[in-house]
Amino acid sequence: MRPVRANPHYVTELTHLLSSNPDTGRPGNWRRDLAGLLRSSAHQRSLAFSALIDHFFNDPQAVPDESQLAQLVCECMFHDEVELLKAIFEQERVTKVDVSPRSQGNSDLSIALKTLLHAIPDHCSVDQLTLCGHHFEDNAISLLFDVLKRMPELESLRLAQCSMKIHSFFGISDCPPLPMLKNLYFERTKYTEQLLWKILAACQLSRLHLLKNYVDGVERHRGTAQALMKQPELRELALDLRTEKVGTVLHYYAEYLKNQATIRHLDLSNAHLKQEDCNMLRGALTGKNKLTSLSLRNCNQFLGELANLVSLESLDRLDLSKTLFLKQTMPLMTALANHPNLLHVNLNGRFLDHVIEGLAFALENNKILTSLELPRMDDDKVYARLVDAMKNNRSLRLLSSPDMEDLCQKNPEGMRDQYPSYFALMACVTANQSRWERDQKDQDKFVHS
Repeated sequence: MRPVRANPHYVTELTHLLSSNPDTGRPGNWRRDLAGLLRSSAHQRSLAFSALIDHFFNDPQAVPDESQLAQLVCECMFHDEVELLKAIFEQERVTKVDVSPRSQGNSDLSIALKTLLHAIPDHCSVDQLTLCGHHFEDNAISLLFDVLKRMPELESLRLAQCSMKIHSFFGISDCPPLPMLKNLYFERTKYTEQLLWKILAACQLSRLHLLKNYVDGVERHRGTAQALMKQPELRELALDLRTEKVGTVLHYYAEYLKNQATIRHLDLSNAHLKQEDCNMLRGALTGKNKLTSLSLRNCNQFLGELANLVSLESLDRLDLSKTLFLKQTMPLMTALANHPNLLHVNLNGRFLDHVIEGLAFALENNKILTSLELPRMDDDKVYARLVDAMKNNRSLRLLSSPDMEDLCQKNPEGMRDQYPSYFALMACVTANQSRWERDQKDQDKFVHS
């Protein structure tokens, strides 16, 4: 961090300001210092901000860490403090900017973006930009594009809880090229599809997450799928397809996936897939040898049909958590039992007693599964049956059950009395781990002999 020359006049003004405001506490705590400045008059702030910079960068005890620095940058943006923000960019290599209002009284996105735009240096080092909790007006969209143009190193962009007017894009120019942008996240947004499309046209992504967004109408999904056609290098895609017309919507994305060769992780959580939907996806994903991870979290209406997707041979990781395992589970468990590559499976949902035999069948017959996550279940009926199944299993080395682990942490001795079969099951898994470690040591000795 480069030292700066303190201005005695500003230091005196800052000390006077802080000591005259009992809410700020002692000097040396940057949060309280800043809080005092932001409550002061404009004249007092203009006198004291330079001293605050000196205070940060000359006193090791006062220097904010990366997270605190991001908060300071955010406060400067919403309070239109261009000079202070310029000084921060000059003194520090700021890599993360979070444009999230800290209070209802200071939440004007246009002011924040204008301040940021005027303060950004020619060689901006920001690689992560977050905008959270904003409603975009027309000028805010243009300002955002101007800001993005000044961030040549931007790698990650996230919009969360943002909204737009449906007609906000009339007359708005295209998004500038974003050559380094690889990660894009839209979460809990509303009417932001056209902004998404413009950004997709300006970059080549590796990761795209579209989660819990409000999308009005099938045509907007169609537009998103068409925009994805310009993303041939995508490795990770998360889609939220919670809609009554999931089959129609899924058709558009399936067309993209059919011609996509680099996808490694696909997340379709919360999509209630019917048999024809699973068949459609199976057709689109067959032959995708790089697809190793699939999330079907909370996709629990038609478990029998999901087996068609679970059996994709390229998968080594599968997430079926938040699933209610009711009936028609045997095809699914058979697919797990016979899968040639699955190493990690999350089944942390809800099992009814009569489907436990299917899970036991999968454990008894799968020869390569390494880790498994399960919910808390009945000790006598379920865990005891799984202990019996583990007699024929030599591969499972990690068994996780978050609910059970929490209970064991709170009352370890009492849990041993209440869940003896659970601890016996964990002992089987530990034995597999120990056996695997011994085999690895033996192999290493053989290689080096």
